[in-house]
Amino acid sequence: MFCTNCGEKLPDGAAFCANCGAQTTEPPSRSDIPQQDHRTLVGWSPNSNHPEILAVAQKNKKSAMGCAWILMLLFPIGFLLAGLFVDEMPLNEAMIIGVGLGVVMLVINLVRIKGMKRPVWEGVVTDKFQKERRRH
Repeated sequence: MFCTNCGEKLPDGAAFCANCGAQTTEPPSRSDIPQQDHRTLVGWSPNSNHPEILAVAQKNKKSAMGCAWILMLLFPIGFLLAGLFVDEMPLNEAMIIGVGLGVVMLVINLVRIKGMKRPVWEGVVTDKFQKERRRH
């Protein structure tokens, strides 16, 4: 520790500088600093609830879901048309394939809807430290 007035090196625990007599201002120890509970904040940023970020996330969710719903409807319609107009593909097989792919897309959509109900995640490192490497 050094004197803030004259820069003289001070012994640990000194209340006054031996050189100039100025009172020392000892930095607070780690036990004096109130500890914040970061356990609820790990991995989350206060910016994740910012209105602009929420608006963009909502817009992205809507466009992604709209695209997925269109694909869900496009498969049965496309295979129906293929069954009607393509001679090599019978109508009943085309409908089975189209409806099957439509159901797969429906399941994917429902899983994505469930996943989208979770809040937007924005990672944050709150406790950063470096470990020393030792040879055993």
